[in-house]
Amino acid sequence: MLFKWHGTYTMSISQHAASTKGAYNLLFITLIVGGLLFYSWLLAWFAPYLELPKSFSYVLSLTVLLQIIAGIIPDSTGWKHRTHQSAAYFMAVLYIPLSYFIVTSEKISLTAQIVCAICIGYIFLSAYLFFFVRKARNYYLIFQSLYIVSFQLIILSAAYL
Repeated sequence: MLFKWHGTYTMSISQHAASTKGAYNLLFITLIVGGLLFYSWLLAWFAPYLELPKSFSYVLSLTVLLQIIAGIIPDSTGWKHRTHQSAAYFMAVLYIPLSYFIVTSEKISLTAQIVCAICIGYIFLSAYLFFFVRKARNYYLIFQSLYIVSFQLIILSAAYL
């Protein structure tokens, strides 16, 4: 999507998606269908395998609900922009407690803990840069993409390392 529908680095993934119908459809399918499949795997295998607390499932459920809202409502203008942004930012914030639940599991390996620590470090660094370093906002797309990848790496390393 990012290669086909060109925007600027100051735009979010959602803003890129809202720029054309095809890009929006791709993001919609990814967030809704992919998100629900991933959610099912996280609840059915991942959480039990790592013996994560029930609170992980509750926070995860809220995160996925916010992801669905962000997938349904495009980041365009007016109330759609405000609603999409609120859901997306709250969802991103919830990656932090989810990461905490994962990294504190006694079931993950030392290698996975190291990968998770690096990823969590990046998550906090990117949040700091976004909120406190104005020039960093010129590269919002890169920071956002790596923030999402970092969270996914936490999950994948905890599951497979």
